[in-house]
Amino acid sequence: YCLDNNVIALGWGNSVDFTNTKTFDDIIKKYQEDTGENDWAPYAIDRFKNLIRKGDIVLIARGTTKFYAIAKVIGDYEYRNDPSISYHHFRKVEWLYKGDDISVSKIYNKNFSQQSIYGFYYSNREGKEDYNGNLKTNIINDIITGNIKNDDEPYILIIDEINRGNISKIFGELITLIEDDKRSQLTVRLPYSKELFTVPKNLYIIGTMNTSDRSIATIDIALRRRFTFVSKMPDVSLVPNQFSMKESFENLNKKIRILLDEDHQIGHSYFMNVKSITDLKEIWVNRILPLLNEYFYGDWAKLNLLVPGFVHTERIDDRDLEDEIGENTYYRFLPASSLLSLNDDDFIKATLGKKIEDSKT
Repeated sequence: YCLDNNVIALGWGNSVDFTNTKTFDDIIKKYQEDTGENDWAPYAIDRFKNLIRKGDIVLIARGTTKFYAIAKVIGDYEYRNDPSISYHHFRKVEWLYKGDDISVSKIYNKNFSQQSIYGFYYSNREGKEDYNGNLKTNIINDIITGNIKNDDEPYILIIDEINRGNISKIFGELITLIEDDKRSQLTVRLPYSKELFTVPKNLYIIGTMNTSDRSIATIDIALRRRFTFVSKMPDVSLVPNQFSMKESFENLNKKIRILLDEDHQIGHSYFMNVKSITDLKEIWVNRILPLLNEYFYGDWAKLNLLVPGFVHTERIDDRDLEDEIGENTYYRFLPASSLLSLNDDDFIKATLGKKIEDSKT
């Protein structure tokens, strides 16, 4: 009603008409004579009728943490008996801003009070720079003039390898405030600055982690109900279509899924920046093979199934050693220098899981 009719209204004072009162004592007398009540209403009416002056700026709060309208007072106190609204005490205003909620933290270092009406100003500081106390009047002016964007503008905070950090130190007392139903609602006092702080709805927190890292198990309980977990599996479409990389990528990950699990697949990022066969060799020899060796450490039967082209088979000539291990062969990765010196065609065949003849290595 007020936004549509360019007024502000006060519910205190019931249906008593205070038009002919001039002082606070007049207001108290009139109120007690008409209602017989003795409550806070005269104080609210006095502020609304006498302390607010034409030209004053009024902030319309929503609760204690947000406001959604700003008005300039342009009229004196009016008593009205409008059946469409239960309030009776009005001042005409010009709305300077009305729209989406804005956090009080933008303009003030504390939350609003729950009082119906009160002033920010210091009456004994009129004309001084600090007349409006700690209120950031320059920000209010920016909101009015449209020079500041509303809280709806999204902000994104990315915490990479979040499972590697100390969650209690990363979030601290904010661990509760990041929950959807606590955003812009719950406030805490920061331990160092002592300022009140809330997490707005327009802040998006993205925490990344590697699914193959088992340390994520230690944070699941703390974060599972506060975050949405989205798996991002390797994407073959992001692998360049050269040197048979797409085929080798899919072939290798299929074997890993079967021999180990889905979480340990090789990521597409290894191949995204490969520009030459030299790059491909460096990636396989210095990054992928050491990682596979870590996954299947000492299990040469599986490694030979994964990348037979990079595994060298050697006969055991010592009968005692053969009897000890129960086999007449043993396996090892070819030395890096030998792998890097493979001709290009043979190296590509090896990435595809094809055995390369020993005579060629």
